[in-house]
Amino acid sequence: MFKLNLKPCLWLILFVCSNFVFANNNDFKLMVVDDNASSKAIMQGNFANSLETMNDANNYIVPFNRCVVSVKLKQFDKADQDCSQAIAMLKKVNAPHYKRNELTSYALSNRGIARLMAKNDTAAIADFYEAVQLNNNELVSFNLNLAKQELKLW
Repeated sequence: MFKLNLKPCLWLILFVCSNFVFANNNDFKLMVVDDNASSKAIMQGNFANSLETMNDANNYIVPFNRCVVSVKLKQFDKADQDCSQAIAMLKKVNAPHYKRNELTSYALSNRGIARLMAKNDTAAIADFYEAVQLNNNELVSFNLNLAKQELKLW
């Protein structure tokens, strides 16, 4: 008889879900992991509802998306903690290396935004550079370049 182990299947589903970007054209790009509940509320700007749908403490998506909500609510210390928790959880996820790096780079970039807004410039720029090293994609590169402009590093 065929027996299906659901745990690896659930992780695979989480990793093939798309990511959303929450920003205006000239703003920092906050990345949200699509979990169909909180992500839709976040994208609509309904932050209270998005927090209500985040209840799985064993899932990196919860602190990842909660970080975005905290940044939007200007709770930068909370955002820093949530992103740090997501980064730590992502290190333990059994997933392809490239996907784990991509998601970790997004979480680092989000934490960099939180730290920059909290006036922790040195930690913020370190996060942006680490994010680009993990996965040099358009979104994290945009955030690094915008941070360098704001900090007058070029």
